[in-house]
Amino acid sequence: MMRFAIAILGAAALAVSPALGDDQGPKTPGAGTGAEAKAKANANAKSKADSSVPEADERAIRAAAEAFARAYNAGDARSLAEQFAEDAEVVDREGDQIRGRAAIEELLTASFQDEPGLQIAMTIDSLRSVSPDVIEEEGRNTITSPGNAPLIRRHLVLHVKRDGRWLISSVRDEKELPVRPHDRLKVLEWMLGEWTDEGADAVVRTDCYWSKDKSYLMRSIQVRVRGETAMSITQRIGWDPLTRQIKSWEFDSEGGYSEGLWSRDGANWVVKHKGVLPDGRTTSATRLIALETPGRVRWVSLDRVAGGEAIPEEMAYTMVKVPPAAMLREGANDERGPSASPESAPSRDK
Repeated sequence: MMRFAIAILGAAALAVSPALGDDQGPKTPGAGTGAEAKAKANANAKSKADSSVPEADERAIRAAAEAFARAYNAGDARSLAEQFAEDAEVVDREGDQIRGRAAIEELLTASFQDEPGLQIAMTIDSLRSVSPDVIEEEGRNTITSPGNAPLIRRHLVLHVKRDGRWLISSVRDEKELPVRPHDRLKVLEWMLGEWTDEGADAVVRTDCYWSKDKSYLMRSIQVRVRGETAMSITQRIGWDPLTRQIKSWEFDSEGGYSEGLWSRDGANWVVKHKGVLPDGRTTSATRLIALETPGRVRWVSLDRVAGGEAIPEEMAYTMVKVPPAAMLREGANDERGPSASPESAPSRDK
């Protein structure tokens, strides 16, 4: 139970912060209790279901997450506890409760003493503004300690603003709900269809559609240089339950292959790629995907390395979506292997 509770305590920090850059101790809490904050959230949840978090608040929250992780990994229970409201509560998945900042600090202190070397890694999945002074956060946290397997949990955090400062009011450890791979990939549905990038000498065409079981996005890329096919690439995009991220696998016509882990950065995507060239050299690159408009997307490959040697120049493509009327062609709904979006451009950085 202690490790469970400590895990969700750590995760809570993601949704909490003093004013940006404020590293001082706790300030006098304003009026209100954790229960009142939760009631306020419930009352506003329906009407504010799609509310976004103001940029300044999100910036402060993310900055605080980094400071929290440093304190947690250093075993500083006092600094961690100061981010909680005096009447904060933590509830684990078994329903066990810890109430009050003092009790939270006591638990953190005991945990750091019992299990030295505890480390935390945290991910924010979503932030939602319930009201100007109440923000709800959903995310994941991973706790590791020497000699033990990582402990991974989902969490729900409610934090409130009191006297101008965000404090944790409530943290709950959430059970993992089954989500279909198809639903996890819907954020990439904009890639469906046919896209093209036409340069002076080369033309890149990508095609993207759902696999027959709708668990993957299938993509095919054709590269033609001076009218001749230079390369074809097949890509499959799915949900990786091991890394808990969207993941892609690519195979090209020359025998090279690669895989990439996707993460979201606002409206853009960052893909960390690693691969192998036909001659056996390993490669890596960071791919940035920016959806500029619903029909225009820019792809850039940075930090490219092949065989241990850096490739200094960037590779960039701007893909434009082909109107449906222009996409009529022979062939039916076979699984050729789709691909839409600049991310699958045919760079040899894999």
